[in-house]
Amino acid sequence: MNKINKLVSPATILIASIILGSFFYASQVSKQRSIERQQEAKIQQEKQEQLAKEVKEQEAKEQAERQARLNAINSRLSTLNLELCLDDAVVAYHANFKNECKARNLEENCSLPLQIAESLAGVEKDAKSDCFKKYPQNDLGN
Repeated sequence: MNKINKLVSPATILIASIILGSFFYASQVSKQRSIERQQEAKIQQEKQEQLAKEVKEQEAKEQAERQARLNAINSRLSTLNLELCLDDAVVAYHANFKNECKARNLEENCSLPLQIAESLAGVEKDAKSDCFKKYPQNDLGN
């Protein structure tokens, strides 16, 4: 019986060590899996953040392109409006000149007195000046 008691103690220690080792191993495996899940979640979050950043940058780029196109259209529209306004000033000048000739019972392309001709030219110049004020142009885009 004494021999059995001598064997029981080491066997008990061995079995207890195996059990404790198994629990320790299981807890380490669980910790490792938890760490791996956290790292994977962090990687997924970083991917989502990077994707969101790329989408935001693409949207900003597209917005800038739309704004540039809109600015170009507005600039061209302003230029066309200026050209129309200047043309209207010239047409009005010729109409006024023609009317002055008619009022004096002269031909359409008559020679008006200098004072009247200068007055009509001044009206045309003022009309053109108003056009440039109404439709200012910036020469950066042209």
